[in-house]
Amino acid sequence: MKIQGRDCTLTLAKDDEYYPLPYSEETVRQRSKGYFLPAVIGKRNREKFVATRQVIEGCFVTRLDYSCILALFLLLFKNDIESFDLYADRIFEKIIYKNIKVKNFELRAENGEAFKLRVDVESTENSYTKDWPINTPSLEIPRNNQLFRARTVEEPKKCDAFFVNGSSILGRSSRGMTNGWIASGSALAMTGSMSGGFDRLNHRTYHYDGHLISINNNKTIPLIYRFELTGTYTETSKYKLTLYYPLSTEFFPSKNSIQKLTIPIDIKDGIWLDLYDLEAAGELVDINCADTVLASQSFRVKSNVVFNIRNEKDFYQIVL
Repeated sequence: MKIQGRDCTLTLAKDDEYYPLPYSEETVRQRSKGYFLPAVIGKRNREKFVATRQVIEGCFVTRLDYSCILALFLLLFKNDIESFDLYADRIFEKIIYKNIKVKNFELRAENGEAFKLRVDVESTENSYTKDWPINTPSLEIPRNNQLFRARTVEEPKKCDAFFVNGSSILGRSSRGMTNGWIASGSALAMTGSMSGGFDRLNHRTYHYDGHLISINNNKTIPLIYRFELTGTYTETSKYKLTLYYPLSTEFFPSKNSIQKLTIPIDIKDGIWLDLYDLEAAGELVDINCADTVLASQSFRVKSNVVFNIRNEKDFYQIVL
């Protein structure tokens, strides 16, 4: 992002790992919360605002590429138990937002355009802001390859377990992948060498192809020219998918539900999203018309949203 011809940066930081984001917008700010004291009629006392606390809120919008996509989806997966930091260089100020968390998100794309992810953030009880040291430059992509570090004693270059707050939630693969990560009854699975790792230097932006979305594993939808996937995190996680398409009799099955819908993000790198048990928010309709009719339909995701990466080097599976 450029301001007055100069590059601004926004960097996600988690567990001493830093991920510069190819972002296009950001509105993250610290704001005061409190109450107003009303003005007194006939007196000079004007309405006054009494600040009781400081909160961090706002959002950022970023493209998806191979260097940051895993880090972003891990934040969505672990939003309720762990916080992260944002380093913002706005040229006129450099500020660090500490210990914030994801409030909700929206993943959207139009046919032929780049995938865009909007993440809304909010404060935690331990959130605060601080300035960068005056001699700290804008952060560049580091050489290490993982957002979260797994520590082992016997084989430091391989991963036997995944640690969260000192407790292991992943076990060794039962399929003989001695250098891999695999879920053992949990919602997160990863395999891949820690020394080879996720290619952080790959900055190829992912673009959406609206002709590749399929339902129920075998039926490819002719065209979804736009989609929006939203997630809201309150006491429970809620996900909603909205599809925009030319209306046709071939589009959906007769029932107002879809067992599985797959959204390819990038075929070359083997990245896709699976959504299970979709229920239409309204009635599915069709009309007989000689011209093309553009329509939209929203679905409630009643089961899981699964983010997948599967290629020669990596195997990751994150269940939101």
